[in-house]
Amino acid sequence: MPTITTKDGTQIYYKDWGEGQPIVFSHGWPLSADDWDTQMMFFLNHGYRVIAHDRRGHGRSSQPGDGHDMDHYADDLAELTAHLDLKSAIHVGHSTGGGEVTRYIARHGESRVAKVVLISAVPPLMVKTDANSGGLPKRVFDDFQAQVATNRAQFYLDVPTGPFYGYNRPGAKISQGVIWNWWRQGMMGGAKAHYDGIVAFSQTDFTEDLKKISVPTLVMHGDDDQIVPYADSGPLSAKLVKGAVLKTYKGFPHGMPTTNADVINADLLAFFKGEQAVHQAARCHKLDWDRIRSGCDVWVTGRTETQSMDRVVSDQHSGDKRNRIFLPVSRCHARDRRRNHLSGRVGSRDRRTIRSPSRRSLALDLCGDGDDLPLLECFRSSRATLSKSAGPESFGAHAVRTAICRCATGCARAVCLAYYHRRNQVSR
Repeated sequence: MPTITTKDGTQIYYKDWGEGQPIVFSHGWPLSADDWDTQMMFFLNHGYRVIAHDRRGHGRSSQPGDGHDMDHYADDLAELTAHLDLKSAIHVGHSTGGGEVTRYIARHGESRVAKVVLISAVPPLMVKTDANSGGLPKRVFDDFQAQVATNRAQFYLDVPTGPFYGYNRPGAKISQGVIWNWWRQGMMGGAKAHYDGIVAFSQTDFTEDLKKISVPTLVMHGDDDQIVPYADSGPLSAKLVKGAVLKTYKGFPHGMPTTNADVINADLLAFFKGEQAVHQAARCHKLDWDRIRSGCDVWVTGRTETQSMDRVVSDQHSGDKRNRIFLPVSRCHARDRRRNHLSGRVGSRDRRTIRSPSRRSLALDLCGDGDDLPLLECFRSSRATLSKSAGPESFGAHAVRTAICRCATGCARAVCLAYYHRRNQVSR
């Protein structure tokens, strides 16, 4: 079995299949990497490299007597990503795994991270406190610990049979195989690790950790989650992560990656494909992707003959001399004949209107397949709103960068709409 040994001597088991951009899956309590089998097979068949590990004390990993807290979980994940030398990895965390991913980024940074997905995740904080009045009472988790300590075999049957997959709801389609697979994974782990893990996932406050995430983030949560209640988790996490997108699933349970795998996998693929398409477009135009990700203003131009593909200039109207990268339009589409325009600040001195040279919308087809793709709501920003309907779109100049870097959540294809013309043709 493939394993790594951490600095404190704990053996961590992992699966590593395929080639391509890596996706790292972090499982929930008290399960194992096997809980991701459906997702791993799906994304393996879509050309990704898929990785999942058994958290310390869970599954096939060793069962130390201590270290069952979020800091150790995060450090183990960091050692795994370093051992595999993962770059531009997409991290997906379910339930407790969402807390693990969040703490990992807070402690170890985003140098190896491209995107984050939090599914039915425990952040920001599960337990009720003076500052978190919507949380669950501590006695709920005390009862969990008591059942793990005294009869976890029965407890691990009751949880999947009832609230975890929503099988206690009228009309639920119950799968005995899913129930027994949950039980099997739980019983593979250590009682001490699971006992301590309840404190880790319920009492760890991730509020400040979430604020440190700056990569594109998708928060997915079912509004009928009986394990991690929706109102005190998903929406709050999405507000704390800058630019995060919240996707709410009506009637979906906590274990929705299993019960509703077709929907979840499709939405994950759409989110993954968004930046992948941008990355490919940037690479084909010989642009410095790291420069784009680091915060330069990115402009799109339809005049490829007037701008070199990797030209970087300084904004003459800005005191901080911000760099601008000119990304040529690879293929233009006429969205309609009206004069759509971008109203934004160029530099820091005044506001201007930048019209497309052809006086029509120019769409950057980041997928490059030539279809007249629908205009997407491809980014979220307090200063920027991109309308799905025809007509003028108005947003700040920084929004083009936001669209490039946080493109296309919720759709398998990405189209970024932007407009640019040479300075001497800018309307003042």
